[in-house]
Amino acid sequence: MEKITQLALSDRLQEYIKYDIRNVDDSIVIDFIPKYHNCNLYGHCHGGILMTLADNCMYATYCYNLEMRGTKCLPIPQNVVVYTKNMSYSFRRNALVDSAIMFIGSISGTKTSCLIMQDGKTIGYASGEYSTLTTSKL
Repeated sequence: MEKITQLALSDRLQEYIKYDIRNVDDSIVIDFIPKYHNCNLYGHCHGGILMTLADNCMYATYCYNLEMRGTKCLPIPQNVVVYTKNMSYSFRRNALVDSAIMFIGSISGTKTSCLIMQDGKTIGYASGEYSTLTTSKL
């Protein structure tokens, strides 16, 4: 859990979008409360922010899974690059301001997914595939 917290605290995104990250059972959960400055022109949380946090949740889920299997990932060694190979996001409903959003990550192999919930309702779903490279392969 401490390593997951370190991942969030070292994330430069934290300078712009405040969120909490935690481990619940075998899942990584990101908690985020959108504020007015996170909104689009219609007053709802901007979809790009939702996609970014879903990507971060799946990325953390992937890294956490590597750690649980004994592969050093957190903090990420200097000679290792963890990257998103592909990602998709399905918007189900608008995300409201000042109401908590929960991003719940899960993994199967290298394929990760993220359920996005607000007020007990699914507002989105993301899936992605992640991989690692050592800098000698770049």
